[in-house]
Amino acid sequence: MNFRSLPLSVVAALAAWLLAACSTVAPHPVDTAPQSPAAKPADSQKAESEKDRKAEQEKKAEEKAARDKELRTKKRELEYARIGLETAAIERQVRTLTVENLLQSARIDLEKAKRELELFLKSTKPHELEEHQIQMDSQTYRAEEAKDEQAELESMYKDDEFAKKTKELVLRRGRRQVELADRSLAVARKEFEVLEQHTLPERERELRRKVETAELDLKKADLEQRKAALELDVQKRQAEDKLKDLEQDVKELEQKIAKESA
Repeated sequence: MNFRSLPLSVVAALAAWLLAACSTVAPHPVDTAPQSPAAKPADSQKAESEKDRKAEQEKKAEEKAARDKELRTKKRELEYARIGLETAAIERQVRTLTVENLLQSARIDLEKAKRELELFLKSTKPHELEEHQIQMDSQTYRAEEAKDEQAELESMYKDDEFAKKTKELVLRRGRRQVELADRSLAVARKEFEVLEQHTLPERERELRRKVETAELDLKKADLEQRKAALELDVQKRQAEDKLKDLEQDVKELEQKIAKESA
């Protein structure tokens, strides 16, 4: 429709009618509900909260698993410590018996060495000296007797003009007896000198060295026993302290896990 061709009065009437019609139309209600752009942040916040909650649960589960593992480890260590304490007690007994046996053996060896030295000084040495002295005296007497007999024979046959062969035989035999007696006496004197100045003194020195060595071994055994006693006491206390610490650790972990699970 061409409004330009219509009369001005008609156009005005139409305008008035349209205005009246518009005023009678009911207005549309305003939508006050939150639009989707406004609802989106709330959903995101809820999802984020749910994520945090799950992360916290996972963290707690991991912490609980770690504590459970630590508790199992501590319990194993505690069991090993108890076994170790019993083993150490047996080892202490073995070492104590060993050092006590060494000490007792050292005492016995010292007493034996002292007895041997005392026996040598009081009996063996005087006896051997006396025995060799008797042998040497016997050789001396034999030599003197042989010389006396030879002198007597020579005196007897000095003016005898008869039995020259018998005389020479008897005198030669006598001279040989004298020579052998002198040689035996020289040997006896040499043996006695060696025995008195070398053999017996050397045996005495050896016996005295045995006594000194036995005394030193006894001192060492005594020190070893004292050292072992100190070391074993420290080891026992360390093992007991370790056991107590582990028992306390296990107790604390169990209490902590029970508190978190409550």
